Amino acid sequence: MRENTYIDFHDLPLLLTPSQVAELLGIPTDAAYDLIRKHGLPYTELDGQVSIRKDELICWLAGKEVIQ
Repeated sequence: MRENTYIDFHDLPLLLTPSQVAELLGIPTDAAYDLIRKHGLPYTELDGQVSIRKDELICWLAGKEVIQ
């Protein structure tokens, strides 16, 4: 796996791909999709592409719900 290119939360794009989530968490991309399918990681589909909002990822990791 390559070195993480993000230094800070604010450096992250608003929408992350499963590959970017995998890179951030240091897991394989397949495992990121498993987090969506089996463990409730929130996601959005735009034009058939799976995206994860960075605020939802951070809250999900912290075990909290996002208040909109």
